[in-house]
Amino acid sequence: SVGKNGTVTLVNNGISVTTNNPVIIDPQSQTVAIRTENGVTVINTLPSQALGGVKQEDKPSVVQSTTLQAQNGEAYYTVKGIQARKFVGIFPVSVDVETKIDAQDGSVINIDRPWYLDLLGFIYTI
Repeated sequence: SVGKNGTVTLVNNGISVTTNNPVIIDPQSQTVAIRTENGVTVINTLPSQALGGVKQEDKPSVVQSTTLQAQNGEAYYTVKGIQARKFVGIFPVSVDVETKIDAQDGSVINIDRPWYLDLLGFIYTI
């Protein structure tokens, strides 16, 4: 669907993704692409595939938003949400997690989470 402000929302297996980039859908070749500042970039990994390939500790338990963006002609998904963890296996805690996933091959580009999960992740279990 297309929003009033020009954003496009794509839905794939129940996962909604918004983008500000123009979307090109070719039914003959069954491809989805976005127009970027460097031209047209084909999206080889759909949102559900991208999220399905991410390790449990790298993705949110509750997804708040998923966007399709492009930088330097490279398309990627940004998944923001909350991850449920347990401190020392007992006390429930919630942390904000942002994961960037390459829209071409589904690999994780970057994970933005609190510093203490990287340093003391062994005491914050999923």
